[in-house]
Amino acid sequence: KTMESPADISSIRTQLGTLNLGDVQVQQFGGPDEVLVRVQQPEGGEMAQQAVVSLVRESFGESVEFRRVEVVGPRVSGELAQAGLIAVVASLLVILFYIWFRFEWHFAVGAILTTINDIVVTIGLFVVLQLDQPAMVKVFIACLAAFIGFYAPDLYLKNKIQKRQLSINRAWPDALDLMLICVESGMSIEVAFRRVSDEIGIQSIPLAEELTLTNAELSYLGDRRMAYENLANRTGLE
Repeated sequence: KTMESPADISSIRTQLGTLNLGDVQVQQFGGPDEVLVRVQQPEGGEMAQQAVVSLVRESFGESVEFRRVEVVGPRVSGELAQAGLIAVVASLLVILFYIWFRFEWHFAVGAILTTINDIVVTIGLFVVLQLDQPAMVKVFIACLAAFIGFYAPDLYLKNKIQKRQLSINRAWPDALDLMLICVESGMSIEVAFRRVSDEIGIQSIPLAEELTLTNAELSYLGDRRMAYENLANRTGLE
């Protein structure tokens, strides 16, 4: 805790840099006059660590009150890093399982890419910008990224589904008219579906894809009614 408020982070960082302690990180922690200092662990064991603490205390003298000194060894830091990695991987697997269970594969691909992009952007934000913020701010940023990563795919897929449904609904009346003309001209239902899918593709590619799929189902399904029901279930058309 510094005697002046707010603490001059840049001045403290500069002063610590003159001590040649290696990698030193300084950030505000708690109140405006409270600072958290992280110093690279020196070689030489506990005696070297105590020497670093004494050197820092002597450098600042009475201008700083040392509230707490902690040492995190390589074993502890390694365990923390491993636990964090396991938590990230586990949460990612849960999200991917939800996407796989909730949506069809061609929609799920975009959602998975969006989720991976959120993770990469968050990691890149910390690495590139080297955010010098309190731990709670970093936790908030990570939670916000996780929230976006969880809900962004759902919003993205809903938007894509709505646009697809709107395109199909707009083109459906014209498709019915074309279908009626083709059937009245003597075409079989399979040929009519194929002809309409070719023509309606200019207006609605999703509807053309559905009609092409329905035409294929008419060819190999034993019950033609099932092909029509599948079309209605996929598109929501009556």
